[in-house]
Amino acid sequence: MDFVRLGPHRLDLPPSAPRPAWVQNNLELLCRALSLRRMVAFIGLGCSANLGYPTWSELAEGIVKGTLARIPGTDAADERARLGRFIAQVSRASVEQMLFMLSECFRILRGRGLEAAYHELLASLFPSQTPRPAPNNNPHDYLLDLPIHRFATTNYEFEV
Repeated sequence: MDFVRLGPHRLDLPPSAPRPAWVQNNLELLCRALSLRRMVAFIGLGCSANLGYPTWSELAEGIVKGTLARIPGTDAADERARLGRFIAQVSRASVEQMLFMLSECFRILRGRGLEAAYHELLASLFPSQTPRPAPNNNPHDYLLDLPIHRFATTNYEFEV
């Protein structure tokens, strides 16, 4: 029989088991992981955005637009056209594509001696002080109320 191991716990379900059986067993595994204090919460973008931080697309769009604004209209038509394409694509770009866009903006600005402008753009997109969400609407509070003591995130906030 096929099974999945979670520490000493076994999930004895065949892959063809009905969905309700998998849901029930997954709930049992979740409860077990919580009670053993082995749970790790993977925190996504919703927590950061709720605190006023930009989403990946907002960050990339802001940097690309800011880079475009810092290149004179008569200078570097190819780079301006490329940045324009980035702006058109950013809302549907993957994180990897957005990271590429950000690195291209850095390369363009650094090549013009404007590396500090890139850092200024970054700083302008983040609040100088983390705004407090409305009472009863802070996802970090809800997370901290759970019996979870380990958190993993790819986000850029320090609130967790």
